[in-house]
Amino acid sequence: MPAALDKRTYRSPLLHQILHGGGGVALNLLRHGARDDGAQFFDNSALNQSVIFKYPRFEYELENDSEVDYATQNKWLSICRPIETAIYVPQMLEAPERGGYAIYMRQRNYPDLIREHIGIEIDDVLSPSNADIVKLKIIDEIPSLDPFLLKATFDQYKIAIPPVFLRLAREEEVIIKTMITQRIMPVVGRALDLGPTEIRDKCEKFVQAIWNPGLPEASLFTEALRLERRQAGPVFIAWKGITFYQMQFERGLEKIRDILHWLGTREAVPYDMHLHMIHRDQHEMFKATVERKLRNAVSKVKQVLHNYDFAYRTLVDGNDPLPFRDFLVTANARYWVLGYCCMCMNHCRNIFDRSLSRSNHGMLSFAQFGQLLSNMDTVLNSQTALDYRINP
Repeated sequence: MPAALDKRTYRSPLLHQILHGGGGVALNLLRHGARDDGAQFFDNSALNQSVIFKYPRFEYELENDSEVDYATQNKWLSICRPIETAIYVPQMLEAPERGGYAIYMRQRNYPDLIREHIGIEIDDVLSPSNADIVKLKIIDEIPSLDPFLLKATFDQYKIAIPPVFLRLAREEEVIIKTMITQRIMPVVGRALDLGPTEIRDKCEKFVQAIWNPGLPEASLFTEALRLERRQAGPVFIAWKGITFYQMQFERGLEKIRDILHWLGTREAVPYDMHLHMIHRDQHEMFKATVERKLRNAVSKVKQVLHNYDFAYRTLVDGNDPLPFRDFLVTANARYWVLGYCCMCMNHCRNIFDRSLSRSNHGMLSFAQFGQLLSNMDTVLNSQTALDYRINP
C-alpha cells in the first residue's frame, strides 16, 4: 500500500478497524475472495465483495454490576444492543482503503440501502425469505464475528458455512466443550448419584445436548434447573458464548495489562512533547481518560465472570440451583455485555499493535499518540455516529 494512502487511512478510526480489526471484529469477504478460490459465504456477488463488521455503538455503563437487574436488561438488550452489525461496501474494490458506504442493519433505511448497493429486495425485515438476508439476520444475533460463534449459531439454524470461513472454530469448540464439561460433571454426579465413569459418559451426552437442544438430555438438564423447554436454545447459545468470551478474555488479558502498564511508562510520552508543551496537560488528561475506560471494560468482564463463578459454586457447594438457574435464564444480557467489552478490548489491542508498529524505537510522536488515544477512545466511548458514508 502506498505511504500516502496508509497515512490517510490511519486517520479514520472506523475504516481502520473495518479493514484491520481482526477476525472477531470483521468478516473480510474481500480478503477471502482474493485468497480462497471458489469459497462463497453468500449467493449475492456484491455481498461477497464486502466486509461484514461489528462495532460498539450504544453508551452502556455498568459501574456496579450488582445493581443491574438482568431480568429486565435482557429484554432491553435484545432491542437496543450495544453492538452494531454493518456491511462495508467499498467504492473501489481494488482500493477499499479509499472509502465506501456502511449499511447498518438496524438503521431505518436499511432495506433501501441494501436494494441500492447490494441489489437485494427485502420483502420482510423480521422474517426475510432471501437466503442471504437470513444469513445477515443470524449474524446480527451474535456480538462478534469469531469463527466459533459463527459456527455455533449457524449450526443452530442448520445452515452450512464453508469451512474456510471458520478456521480455528473446531479447535475452539473442543476447548469450550471441555470447559463446560468441567462445570457440568459435579452437577450431574450429584443429581444422578453416579460413579466417575458413568459421570463422564453422561456428561458427554449433556454437552452434546447443549450443542443440540433437540436431544433428550436437554430436557433432563432444563428440568433439573427449572428452565422452560423453549428457553433451552437461547440459554445454551448464551452459555456457549459466555464460555467462549471467558476463554478469549483469559487469552487476551496479558496484552491488555501490557497496554495499561505501557501507558504509565516513560515510553508513553511523545518523543517530541517539548514541541507541544502548550497541550501537555490536555494530552495527559486524555490519556488518563482512555486508561480509565479500558480498565472499566476489564472490570465489567471480571464482574460478569465472578457472578458466573459465584452462581456455580452456590450450586455445587451449597446445593442451591436457583442462582445458577437465574444466571442462565438471564445469560443473554451477560453474553452481550461480555461481547461488547471483549470487542472493545480486541479493538484496543489491534489499534495499539498497529500504532506501535509505526513507532520510533517504541515511542510515538505527539500526532501518532493523539491518533492512538483518539482511536481507542472512539471504541471505548461507543458513541460513534452511524455515518452512512465512510471516508478515509
